Amino acid sequence: MHIVRLKISGFRGIHSGDITLGRHSVLVGPNNSGKSTIIEALALLFGRDRLERRLTEHDFHGSAPNENSRILCIATVTGFLQNDPQHHPAWFSPDRGVEKWLDPNVKALNATHDAQHTDLAVQIDFAARFDLDELVGLSVTCEGEPGSLLPLSQVRRRRLLHLRLARRRGHHTC
Repeated sequence: MHIVRLKISGFRGIHSGDITLGRHSVLVGPNNSGKSTIIEALALLFGRDRLERRLTEHDFHGSAPNENSRILCIATVTGFLQNDPQHHPAWFSPDRGVEKWLDPNVKALNATHDAQHTDLAVQIDFAARFDLDELVGLSVTCEGEPGSLLPLSQVRRRRLLHLRLARRRGHHTC
């Protein structure tokens, strides 16, 4: 599996970004151009230690968030060995991810398989809003649709266990 697209908004120095990635991508640029922010966004999506750390006002774009400030990171993952969601119940089941189909030429998603949208895909999301009393976030992968925000302490982490197990078995997520 690999990440083909990463959308970031409101996170650190990135107001809004949409990155298309190849199978092997390299981030190159001068200091303070956003390379580390992209890696940190991926860590929010895939890294257990990052999910448990407390976000601060400096993680929100501009470092001066208000009650309307939001962080949103969405990764599109594809490259499943079997291009059939039935072969991947850890990712695709009624209480997990929603199958989507990727057009590999333009990296666009569709809800149904057709002549252009041929590659099985799933989106992994992380969202947070700023609250002076309690920072709130939601990580939705294979567990439903994005929308409501929960305290980070209530976010389910089954997906992270799956990712660690997949890495141990020699499968790569990006």
